[in-house]
Amino acid sequence: MEIKVQKDLGGRPVFKPTPEQEKICSLGVGFGLTHVQIGKLVGCDPKTLRKHFGHALETGRERLTMDIGSQLYKKAMNGDTISAIFLAKTKGGFQEKVEHEGIPNQISVSFSLDPPKDMKVVEEVQHEENS
Repeated sequence: MEIKVQKDLGGRPVFKPTPEQEKICSLGVGFGLTHVQIGKLVGCDPKTLRKHFGHALETGRERLTMDIGSQLYKKAMNGDTISAIFLAKTKGGFQEKVEHEGIPNQISVSFSLDPPKDMKVVEEVQHEENS
């Protein structure tokens, strides 16, 4: 019986991708990171990144959009009014319409600087204190 022993030829260790690293790739692309930046997070060269995580790099943005949309949909279906309004406007085509009867030509604003009658003026208070 013959046993073959592999010699250590040196070089870099073989890269073994993990599901966690794939998730990092997908999220990184979704958030707009470059392959160099994602490679730093995963711990590999951009070329190795593309070799092992090509699908995650191609679909990351779409996955992130789908995940966010799913969470928003769940919130809307559970009664979150803001989420429901947002979905209705962005995906359902709903619009708010504000109708104006016309803008007035002149706008008048008035205000009074006289203090209320029950409030003493500072001069009167000082005069009373000095007496």
